[in-house]
Amino acid sequence: MSAEGELAGDTSKASKRLNIPSGVSEFIKRQTQPLSEDTREILSLAAVIGREFGLKALEGASQKPRDELIEVLDQAVSLELVNEVRGTAGRYSFRHALIREALYDALTPTKRRRLHRTVADAIRNINAPEQPFAEIAFH
Repeated sequence: MSAEGELAGDTSKASKRLNIPSGVSEFIKRQTQPLSEDTREILSLAAVIGREFGLKALEGASQKPRDELIEVLDQAVSLELVNEVRGTAGRYSFRHALIREALYDALTPTKRRRLHRTVADAIRNINAPEQPFAEIAFH
């Protein structure tokens, strides 16, 4: 990152988000290659939800049956891309923040906006009539 000028002390860049080095992104992309396209799509959707995500939100946003999502997440767990959150049924987290970031960054801005809206709608529907306004506002 230093070689790419990302850490050179330039304060004008301090407020901008640092990019993941291309070698790291490529490594993570190779890690997801054994997965089906549908599984990669689900993981991208999970990346939009956040570093930690709930099965309920993923189910609502993806419109996929819970059993299918559990199967997909089991594949991701076996490749050490995500982990089940201990002591919390139905919660998962990306094994490392860079995995989530690489999946998120691979989305086009248009698709990212669409998925954020889908996630916000799913969260709104799951939690009705109570609304987690901060979480909805994030998306």
